Amino acid sequence: MKSILTGFILFCAFASNAQVTTQAEYNYMKYGFRDIIEKGVDIKRGYSFEPLFSNKANIKFSLLKRKNGSYAGTIVEYITETSSGKTSNFYVIPAVTIDPYKPSFGWDQFNQEVNTMDPARAKVILSEFAKKAIPATMSKYYNKRLRRLDNR
Repeated sequence: MKSILTGFILFCAFASNAQVTTQAEYNYMKYGFRDIIEKGVDIKRGYSFEPLFSNKANIKFSLLKRKNGSYAGTIVEYITETSSGKTSNFYVIPAVTIDPYKPSFGWDQFNQEVNTMDPARAKVILSEFAKKAIPATMSKYYNKRLRRLDNR
């Protein structure tokens, strides 16, 4: 019961601090974040990136934060190591909002990426997102998605 109450409080705190992800923000997270890391490009005015955590599976989570303190979404960097070096793939998880009539831009794109990626990778990304990156955003959708991945 204590963990349910804690989860609910965290969800309310995060969701109240999130606003809808716009198409411009989604594209900035999807393509601009790579340029910032690889080319040293400056961060867009009015935004900042806040690292959340990295894990042993070579996954890094970061938040795109607006100047007003709200969050636009989560960027996932999935690093693959091969004999020829490291490769980074970037995925964007749009902001989770409470209002079902104002969904964030990018959920269709994220769902499409999850459905086409390796099931093991998808499972790691979704479970790390749910367990560590933003525990408050764990929802029925992620539980359903993880069950589907287990059945593949």
